[in-house]
Amino acid sequence: MLSGDDQFIYKTRKKALGPFKRQIYSLPRDLKDKISSAFEKEVSFLFEKLNIKDTRLFVDKYVKPIRVDKKKEDFF
Repeated sequence: MLSGDDQFIYKTRKKALGPFKRQIYSLPRDLKDKISSAFEKEVSFLFEKLNIKDTRLFVDKYVKPIRVDKKKEDFF
């Protein structure tokens, strides 16, 4: 079973990259590694500049998620 964070990442990635799945999976491994490395570097840079690096304890302490039940008709 996926944790809340893992589930969020999975769903978000699926929505963003799903339409391009075939093209992405067809990329050579070395190119995928370069893209992943550049993306991780950029996200780390942004977290440092926004001063939100290593803030998980604060998020867990102050952010209280609420469950929102959705029905099929909510999307039409």
